[in-house]
Amino acid sequence: MRKYLLNLTILLFLTIFAFAEDARSRFPELDITNCNNYLTHQAMLTCEQTNLKNAEATIEQFYPKLYTFFPQEYQKVLDQSQFYWKQLIRTECKIITGINDPNNQEIKMLNCLTEKYKQRLSDLIYTIVIWENELGHFE
Repeated sequence: MRKYLLNLTILLFLTIFAFAEDARSRFPELDITNCNNYLTHQAMLTCEQTNLKNAEATIEQFYPKLYTFFPQEYQKVLDQSQFYWKQLIRTECKIITGINDPNNQEIKMLNCLTEKYKQRLSDLIYTIVIWENELGHFE
């Protein structure tokens, strides 16, 4: 019985690992650096700017793949949702970062926007996974 449970556990682990590997290869990952390790204000600012540029580029490269995955009539909806989402996150981050330390507001704003892009990518991937049953495998 113990051997059976051990084999079942190993099989389950390998299945989960294989699924995770498949997901990593099919979807983009953000290349984000921990900017808290930098000592100067300018170095942190440059790091956060780079993180945001990488996040924006990842989303922009991902959108054409969304267009080919979803039916043609959803392209306009995707464009509108992205446009309004960008406006929303800028407003949210201004509210969040404007209250606290004014000296580090720009760094906090960039960090907030990067985190919003990270969440957006996660949300888009989740949407694709849900729709794959109906529309087929995403590549």
